Amino acid sequence: NKDPDIMAGVDLFGDIRLDRDRAAVLKRSDLQHQVSSMWVRAVHHAPELKAKYYELLASDKQCSDTALADLYCDEDTAEALAAIFRQQHGDAIPLSAKDSNSAKACQIRSALATSTIVCSQALLA
Repeated sequence: NKDPDIMAGVDLFGDIRLDRDRAAVLKRSDLQHQVSSMWVRAVHHAPELKAKYYELLASDKQCSDTALADLYCDEDTAEALAAIFRQQHGDAIPLSAKDSNSAKACQIRSALATSTIVCSQALLA
């Protein structure tokens, strides 16, 4: 894996096509679909990967691994990720960076008497 947008080792040999110049190519969207869906399947088969998947989603760095997480993340995976969030942040409420200083965020903090945590878009999705 030498693509800086992929955080996990992935074998995509069967999905690469030759272009008119006989160079191996893979569309970025195909890559994102395959790798994003791979993580959800991997977490189901190997639950010890939940923490690594959470790290990728929580990171500010955008990558193909999480580009389409909102499309592929099922209810079980979302619950597992929420459990990791609660373990790390308690009852804090996740917010996007753009909403963190909004009047709405202030109302939520005071109404619920709790803190908020700024999260990446991938994690919020």
